[in-house]
Amino acid sequence: MSQGIEKSRNSCALQGAISTVLEIEGVVPIVHSTAGCTIQQMIGNKVSNHNGFDIPATNIIEKQVIFGGGSRLREQIKNTVKVIEGELYVVLTGCTPELVGDDVITMTKESQEQGESVIYFKAPGFKGKFHLGYEGVVNAIIDQLPTVKEVNTSKRADFVNIWGIIPKQDIHWQGDLEEIKRILEGIGLQVNTLFGLGQGIEAWQEVPAAALNIVFSKRGIRIAENLEKKYDTPFVNVQAIPTGAKDTINFIEKITDFIDIDRERLEKFIHIEKAREEYWLNSLLNLYVDYNFQRTFGIVGDESTVYSINSFLTKTLGLLSNVKIFTDPMQDENEILANNTYRTDTLNEIQEILREHQVELVLGSSLEKDICEELNIPWQVISFPELEKVILSKSYGGFKGGVRLLEDLSTILLSHERKLQQKNKVNLQLLNFVEL
Repeated sequence: MSQGIEKSRNSCALQGAISTVLEIEGVVPIVHSTAGCTIQQMIGNKVSNHNGFDIPATNIIEKQVIFGGGSRLREQIKNTVKVIEGELYVVLTGCTPELVGDDVITMTKESQEQGESVIYFKAPGFKGKFHLGYEGVVNAIIDQLPTVKEVNTSKRADFVNIWGIIPKQDIHWQGDLEEIKRILEGIGLQVNTLFGLGQGIEAWQEVPAAALNIVFSKRGIRIAENLEKKYDTPFVNVQAIPTGAKDTINFIEKITDFIDIDRERLEKFIHIEKAREEYWLNSLLNLYVDYNFQRTFGIVGDESTVYSINSFLTKTLGLLSNVKIFTDPMQDENEILANNTYRTDTLNEIQEILREHQVELVLGSSLEKDICEELNIPWQVISFPELEKVILSKSYGGFKGGVRLLEDLSTILLSHERKLQQKNKVNLQLLNFVEL
């Protein structure tokens, strides 16, 4: 079975909403849909810490489809609150309840009137993909949290929120958040990452107190616009998580346009981080020349990932960008892509594009392995899905991420070159043998 059949790049909005909620400590999803939706979540996250069968769900059947599933949802909410301890419960509806018109809003309000911290988000898969689920459920929490919990609206001048880094869909999301937090704290800010280790509902209650919202992909723009309208909080869209010193320094400078930062502390921090990257780059020079690391490459992944990695490879390493393929859904119907830039998540189309552009290196997902083996070129995973390695806190973002990408990519290129040399050596031996 091909890897393209085993794993898709973009699952539905409901899966995105579930994955997002599961990465907030103390928040419990309640899925109102058919059993297949939570089973699909388990399959999609088979290498994560979460199992789809542990998710509370109504698992509606034909009876609820015909006569309505409102009473089944009411029952599930009551049972979940009794059995599973949580600080916030989020009802997430799938395709079937939305098609038959179940009144999830009324069921949620009933629970709130009984003193339970329950909110909702309508997440039918037919409305969009994983990214929409993240964007939508985050805005649902922002909008509805004040109805069940107190939130802090007192602004703090050095406090920022991070948006647009999507749990699970970005394979390095945990490491990315850690590195961004390390950088911003290094220049004197307090950082609200909102997802992952130690990030519970208390972090979300502090969201209105931020002086600035920082957006790292298009998927965070509507969230930031909502917060600007709701709490008058400005935002800066940096488009992608910076990789390496050059883009990370540019990112930091953008932040200083909105928040006053101690320049002496900032410059000291940047000097240390930049010197570290330069040291490791210099250590790589001999390998770079000896094994001809300067290749034409193709890159495949979410738009923000493609931009950040592509920028580092071209500006810092001097590699030659031949083709860029965005696999996330289009947001602007009038989108115009630059030359040699495409948007598709279809495996066959991506493979054909890479063949046509005759790249010497591919950075993409595990799904690009087959085409790279066919073309006999090196391949590095930088985007979803990653099927062959477990990723915990790894990141290609920031200062440290650039060095880590140098390590991984150099290892891949070196290994590939040595395999070619060994193959050529064997072929030469066979040729000599035949001649004898």
